[in-house]
Amino acid sequence: MPSLSKLSALLFALVSTVAANTGDLTFYTPGLVQFYNTFPGATANPNLNPICGKMATVNYGRKSIRVTITDKCYGCALYDLDLSPFAFSLLADLSIGRLHGADWTLDA
Repeated sequence: MPSLSKLSALLFALVSTVAANTGDLTFYTPGLVQFYNTFPGATANPNLNPICGKMATVNYGRKSIRVTITDKCYGCALYDLDLSPFAFSLLADLSIGRLHGADWTLDA
């Protein structure tokens, strides 16, 4: 089984490292965070965004996973996350499609 630290997931929100955030979880092949471009230190080059490569802890029910931020999404709500199919499957069956009320924090 691959290491979770090597698996990517997408985060779809700008967060502080102190606050917990609650939103929906969805999944699809990593693609594109609503406020990704406004993360402190972001430039016009999305490949240089300082949020890329940061880890986040995602909690849903009694399960918790760590994911790596890799990209942004234009269609997500403020605190929603878009996970890779593998990361989503660690929390619930893919057939569910959307998990409401997941908590997550950007790791320090």
